Amino acid sequence: MPNYFTSPTFWFLFFSSLAATCLLTPAVMVLARRIGAVDRGGYRKIYNGAMPLLGGLAVAGPFAGVCVAGLIGPTHMLEALHGRMYDLLVLATGCAAIVAVGIVDDTRGMRARTKLFFQTLIALFVALSGNAVTTVGLPVVGTVHLGPVLGTFVAMLWIVGLVNAFNLVDGMDGLASGLALIASVALGILAALNGSTFVVLLCVALAGSLLGFLMYNFHPAKIFLGDTGSMFLGFALASITLMDNYKTHATVIFLPAVLALGLPIFETMLSIVRRYVRGKPLFSGDQEHTHHRLLKKGFTQRQVALILYSAAVLCLVAAVLFQLSTVRAHVSWMPLGLYVSTVLGVAWMAGYLRLPEVRRQSRRRPHNQLLSAFSRYASMSLSSDSPFVTSTELMRIARRELGLRYLEAWFEEGPTQIVSSGRLRLSARAGAPAFVAAPDGFVTDEELRALRVDTLKTLRVRSAGGYEIIIRYQFYSEPDELVAQDIGAALANLFEQTRLTPPALSAAERGRPRYLEVFGQ
Repeated sequence: MPNYFTSPTFWFLFFSSLAATCLLTPAVMVLARRIGAVDRGGYRKIYNGAMPLLGGLAVAGPFAGVCVAGLIGPTHMLEALHGRMYDLLVLATGCAAIVAVGIVDDTRGMRARTKLFFQTLIALFVALSGNAVTTVGLPVVGTVHLGPVLGTFVAMLWIVGLVNAFNLVDGMDGLASGLALIASVALGILAALNGSTFVVLLCVALAGSLLGFLMYNFHPAKIFLGDTGSMFLGFALASITLMDNYKTHATVIFLPAVLALGLPIFETMLSIVRRYVRGKPLFSGDQEHTHHRLLKKGFTQRQVALILYSAAVLCLVAAVLFQLSTVRAHVSWMPLGLYVSTVLGVAWMAGYLRLPEVRRQSRRRPHNQLLSAFSRYASMSLSSDSPFVTSTELMRIARRELGLRYLEAWFEEGPTQIVSSGRLRLSARAGAPAFVAAPDGFVTDEELRALRVDTLKTLRVRSAGGYEIIIRYQFYSEPDELVAQDIGAALANLFEQTRLTPPALSAAERGRPRYLEVFGQ
């Protein structure tokens, strides 16, 4: 195995990628604010403010530059890359496509199913470009041949799965970028053990960019990866593992790569199971991810990030140990044991292994399925020019089914009211009325606090049309935490799926409260 640490190419790619990202990130921050690619928080978000997105451009840019440099011409330093021009072309094309999808989502919004469609097309392109997983090495069993059809499907599933895995873990300052940094180091070590200089250099370049970006993204973050970055990272890491030239040999040791990327994969599988148990749509978001749960237990964002970084390092160790062991040796189960122990430890810390809580959540399944069906119907009705029921009646039904005293929704642009139904109850105070009618204009949070409407909940979501929507609601009586989460998710899903657009406002009208429709009490 070559000594990569003494290679000038190794250090040149690492430091040039790091420097490029450090220089690009401030420029991307300015660009994101200028074009409105800003995350203003929401009901699933930890951060509430105005944080620039598109941070993935600062990571993808230097990586793409390395790919182009390898394509342009043979140099002594990039000879290992130039020898794999076809793989570089496939990788660069796929990265450009996935970044384009991410930019559209960060700037205009995109439905989950639409994103999945484009992700699948890009994954199919990579898989059909000679990157199918034809054989897999498994402990004790040995080599398993998959064939071209099944191998293509596995490669597609691997790419799409990792794209969405990093999208799921990108919910906290520095989490996705830090986990991707550890994963790129892990894959680089595995490639070095296999003698794949091509993959080592790509991982080194990616690691340099991620380290540079982490300086801006670690808590307190100055910029977010956005879907542009999280999807790029998942795609790049998944594709790199498929392009390892070790796959041209008789066997493919695919499992070490799975272990190296084990934490995002674990989070994805956990999210699927959790949403199924609770009866929620698989594409719906929630505040029950591992990092959310650890934050609720009192850990700070920095502490949560370090806990999950440590778990990712243990996954790295498990991957390297498995690679060093022979696939038919019984000792190969030891690295798997380390990985299983690591993810179970994380699950225990996050409270997933509390059986009473699992039973309690499963009992919510039938009701959540009804809420999901109602959210789909209500969003279609709101978006339709000829609804089956009027918006007034629809909101009354929604309030009754969800146990709400009051419900309103506003486009942030304007602001312009979408719906309003019910009456607000004020906090008890001497000489104050018990109720007030639905306000005739947008009431700011400061005005609500002055009115002492402290029981009014607020959600912020982005609609399918790409517009920010503010939702406010008040319960008749405060439900327990689990029920409150389900109702908030149902309301968020309802307005996230709508395709309503705010009316065009003149410059004089902009910033003045205005109704789209006004409904009675």
